[in-house]
Amino acid sequence: MTVLEVILIVLIIGFMALLINNLPGAVKVISISHHSSIAKDIADKEIELLRRQPYSNLVNGTNSFTDPNLDQLPSSTASDTISDCSSSICTNSESVKEAQVIVSWNEEGTTKSVEIDTLITDGGLGK
Repeated sequence: MTVLEVILIVLIIGFMALLINNLPGAVKVISISHHSSIAKDIADKEIELLRRQPYSNLVNGTNSFTDPNLDQLPSSTASDTISDCSSSICTNSESVKEAQVIVSWNEEGTTKSVEIDTLITDGGLGK
């Protein structure tokens, strides 16, 4: 075996060790990204459900909601909050509600969440 062959073997083994060493971190990042994507999909779907509601059904307050995909998130919760549009945004007393949807879950002992906010008008999208 020549010196060149030994060097190539050492480089290949070193490269493989580096890949194996970084694999757990890559898997963790993929898992976190997957959970974030699921949470965003759940929140998007709830925002669309709220937008399709008749404006008169949008009552101020916070409500929990369920979604079949919440089971894919560890220790997850989901809620929406409806409130009157703040005067700093709705300066002409428009009929507008602020809607906030939050989907939270536990990621290795840390609470993660996705939050989506929108404005819903009387006679708005699809009405």
